[in-house]
Amino acid sequence: MEEVVKNSILSMLDLMIKALIRDDPGELSVVSNNTIHSASIYQDEDSISIAVIAYALSKTCQHCSGLGTKYRTLTAFILRHLQQAKDRLKKDDYQAYRNNIKHLIKTVSKTDKHYKLYIGKVMEGAKIKKGSVMYAHGISIGRVAEVLGISQWELMNYLGKTTLIEGAEGVPVKQRIAFTRRIFNL
Repeated sequence: MEEVVKNSILSMLDLMIKALIRDDPGELSVVSNNTIHSASIYQDEDSISIAVIAYALSKTCQHCSGLGTKYRTLTAFILRHLQQAKDRLKKDDYQAYRNNIKHLIKTVSKTDKHYKLYIGKVMEGAKIKKGSVMYAHGISIGRVAEVLGISQWELMNYLGKTTLIEGAEGVPVKQRIAFTRRIFNL
């Protein structure tokens, strides 16, 4: 993992932890939107997974905060796993970090049959929504679909229903070409 990506993810994990402690789904949504920038530049799965998790958690906080004890228990569990992920990433234990993130998603989805359905729906929706933002940043539909693990048809279906792309300028072609040339030392 590149150092700049690692530092960005550590910062986002810290913001997610603080937002969960404050029970602030809006802040989680902001974290998700900020993370997509690095995900669109580096196209790495770690940045994308953090963006998707932040989005999913913001939706979970918005819709489940009235569930009382069950919600507080789930929040405590999520906080513990986010902190563990942060600690492992600080120690450059990337495999343990990735396993922790995967375990977090898997365990939250198994907590309750309603959570499982909701989290699954949110995760898929989040991937598609974030994919459209990545596409708006100039990444091809094929690459976005590959990185996110969704079909190109799902992404194109969403893009056809949203005005996000129409109003967005994205990254100018000259900037993308210059970036590509820098990568390949051309």
